[in-house]
Amino acid sequence: MRAAGIVIDWNDFDELSQVVPLLAKIYPNGKADVNHCHAAGGVAFLVRNLLEGGLLHEDVQTVVGKGLSIYTKEPKLIDGKVQWVDGAAKSHDTKVLRGIGEPFQPDGGLRLMQGKLGRGVIKISTVAPEHRVVKAPAIVFNSQEEVQEAFDKGELKRDFVAIVRFQGARERHAGVASADAAARRASGSGFPRCAGDGRPYVARVG
Repeated sequence: MRAAGIVIDWNDFDELSQVVPLLAKIYPNGKADVNHCHAAGGVAFLVRNLLEGGLLHEDVQTVVGKGLSIYTKEPKLIDGKVQWVDGAAKSHDTKVLRGIGEPFQPDGGLRLMQGKLGRGVIKISTVAPEHRVVKAPAIVFNSQEEVQEAFDKGELKRDFVAIVRFQGARERHAGVASADAAARRASGSGFPRCAGDGRPYVARVG
């Protein structure tokens, strides 16, 4: 991907995730939604902590001026006028947002996964650490519908790693949830999964 003359690829996301701690637990890696996130401190809290941790460049030009410190503030309507006030300095809900000194985990939730079947970025923060290494036969599907068909035929009652092709952001729709649901039902134990845009579904029986 190229933007503003800068090339960013999957390797960059993988390397950044290894040094930026996980500060938020928001769906799908948590039960909270964006409203809970905002109530816990929101973007202002996260930007403040990333700046304090030296993980953001302050010397940048933004749409609201120089630097990122402005994003540690929030607009409020006071006496009929919009004023910028300091955002949360402490999390209002540590189950949703945490500061740089007490992250949910020391690294981020993205990893580059590659092998003989392909290459892609997966979201590991949705999966418990003990379930992040899975050894099982791979089953390759060409569509989400094929996953559902295999489930309906009883072909998924075993350990497997489901690779669903052609699932980039452009193709993402409600069927992702359907295919994921089929894989989870097949597992019987509700095995956590790596699922989403082009990411593999992981299921385990027993």
